[in-house]
Amino acid sequence: EHIATFSSTSHLSREPVYTRSIGTSMNEDGSLKPQGQLSTNNSARKTGKELNKYQPLKIGTWNVRTMNKTGKLENLKAEMIKLKVDVIGVSEVRWKGTGDIISGDTRFIYSGGENAERGVGILLNKKIANNVTKVDQKHDRLLYIKIKADPVDIVMIQVYMPTTAHDDDEVEKIYEDIEEIIKEDKSNNCFVIMGDFNAVVGEERNENIVGKYGLGNKNERGEMLIEFCKRNDLILTNTWFQNEKRRRYTWKNPGDT
Repeated sequence: EHIATFSSTSHLSREPVYTRSIGTSMNEDGSLKPQGQLSTNNSARKTGKELNKYQPLKIGTWNVRTMNKTGKLENLKAEMIKLKVDVIGVSEVRWKGTGDIISGDTRFIYSGGENAERGVGILLNKKIANNVTKVDQKHDRLLYIKIKADPVDIVMIQVYMPTTAHDDDEVEKIYEDIEEIIKEDKSNNCFVIMGDFNAVVGEERNENIVGKYGLGNKNERGEMLIEFCKRNDLILTNTWFQNEKRRRYTWKNPGDT
């Protein structure tokens, strides 16, 4: 079963013992540099229990605009606890380079570039972190992890798509990158693709891909997203939740009504 979770706004066993929390220092250019215990747990421990179908898994995605400010990671962790979420995919991390770090009872895997721009990350609680078997930080708009689970493993892909200020070719290239991941791990895995797609798919049902609880008028990037889902047997999950319109977005352009 393949599942896509997306945000269309432009702005959502035996466990390891974590002994150090992340701190921050400054890069030469003034951006924050994360510090803390590096995670070495890139495979599920033999003594740990894999996730199974009887254990609910709560997943969210959030464009935080930036984590390049003091206290942003702690804020993200607090929201994870408050909402009882197991995994949070993060867009616009804005940290340089790549990392896999432990912060308190959480693990944060991130992928950035040479500059403190864009960037994606995935925040995991202890239960999920203990079952990660693979990490691949592709670039500053894409990373994925694989989680050992029963009856099938779960592949989680975090995406931050370019805005309309960028060419369609750049968007298509990222879709191609995602499809390569799907081809690599297509065997009986469950796929969860989450993030900020900077696309509007509208409010009309489209086959079994788009539900009637989307938002706005479908645009060209929305068409591209729908076609991508058709090619890869995906559904846009957040268009199937019966939420009031004011609950279907967290940000809009100034002047929008």
